[in-house]
Amino acid sequence: MEDKQKKSKKSFLFFFLVGIILFFLVSGILVGMAVLHGVLPKGSSPVEQKEEKVEGISQELSVEDVAEYDELFKYFNNHFGESYPFKTENLSNQDVLEVSWILAVQRGLLSTEEVFTKEDMKQYVSYVFGSDYSYTDENIPCFLEGNNLFQFDGENYQPEGMHGHGGHGPLYRSQYYFQRAWKENGKLIVQLKVLYAGYCGDTCGPIQYYYAQASRDAEPLRLFDSFDIPSYDDMYVEVSDQLPITTFTFQEDSKGGYGIQTVDVRY
Repeated sequence: MEDKQKKSKKSFLFFFLVGIILFFLVSGILVGMAVLHGVLPKGSSPVEQKEEKVEGISQELSVEDVAEYDELFKYFNNHFGESYPFKTENLSNQDVLEVSWILAVQRGLLSTEEVFTKEDMKQYVSYVFGSDYSYTDENIPCFLEGNNLFQFDGENYQPEGMHGHGGHGPLYRSQYYFQRAWKENGKLIVQLKVLYAGYCGDTCGPIQYYYAQASRDAEPLRLFDSFDIPSYDDMYVEVSDQLPITTFTFQEDSKGGYGIQTVDVRY
């Protein structure tokens, strides 16, 4: 009787072990077939694949990937920093034309008194606001004198009159420092830290103070008794943890480019 019980236990253990081995063999074959047919990537399990899908929502970018917007970041920080948080939908049609033209000049595409076409303007607007942005070609007024900087004749933007003055404020000298950028759900998101160096008009004197925000009511990050103050980079090392994150959000257009929509500031 004892021998029969021992044999029965041995048989049970044998079939139990065989069953486990078969289970893993079949599982391995199924996973291998999934990899072979492209259902799972090599080196993945179903759990890992789920995690990859979540991570795949966004595509991380480097500072080089967004370098084409360098002039845009500078201009918006200097001219609209006091208005942050900012939505481009609040700009008037003439604001859109002026900003697009100024950035074209700053990018070296034309001079301040050069004739350009409505097709040129379309390209200038696309760089800032995207190729799908709706605007109207019209005269670009002079913000100081009340006459026109450019007159639109139906095809071309013609410079009009003599304008012996510089740009308009509020103007804040600043330098930005790249933090992070990524693409997500049809948007390009760029995060910067901006170190402002105070308000100035057409002619700017030496920098005396640095600020964490563009505001004439803001307290300086540090007070200096003389004009011998640190450079932007040296100051940034000291105060970077006091600077908020400035986030530029762009929307993808129908041509695969991006147009700015909002600028937000968060501490």
